[in-house]
Amino acid sequence: MLRIGGILRPLSALTLRCFSRTFSSSYVSEKSSVDAVNPSFFHPTAVVHPDAVIGQGVSIGPFCTVGPSAKLGDGCQLYPGSHIFGDTELGKQCVLMTGAVVGDDLPGRTVIGCNNIIGYHAVVGVKCQDMKYKPVDECFLDVGDNNEIREHTSIHRSSKSSERTVCQY
Repeated sequence: MLRIGGILRPLSALTLRCFSRTFSSSYVSEKSSVDAVNPSFFHPTAVVHPDAVIGQGVSIGPFCTVGPSAKLGDGCQLYPGSHIFGDTELGKQCVLMTGAVVGDDLPGRTVIGCNNIIGYHAVVGVKCQDMKYKPVDECFLDVGDNNEIREHTSIHRSSKSSERTVCQY
């Protein structure tokens, strides 16, 4: 909902797109001054759990969620509507594009290396879809450094606790 002239109005897709562009371009043009004056930026509509570990120069955009066990490295950018759940670690300079989801609140861990880009509406490190998977199993995903995971991609965790899904491109 958006307050216009004292009246709450629903946000349209056009409004969100315009807001997303404004956030993105203002971040890029003011990045150096943001790092010098305010080490991290959290949009007022973002939900960041107080137990999350946030590095220096992190930018968290509108309508993002960062869970209690999340760790974000220095310089990470979360674009509008991206989410980090469960025991998840992002390395330095990672970018989550609009709508990206990383991690899951199930047992296990997701580790994303440094300098990775997670594309629009990509889903990374969520529950395994293998028939061998049992909900009590800890499952793991490790993504190396310098990768680009394209839009609408789905990368799941391993199917058994004794295994790991490892991505290095």
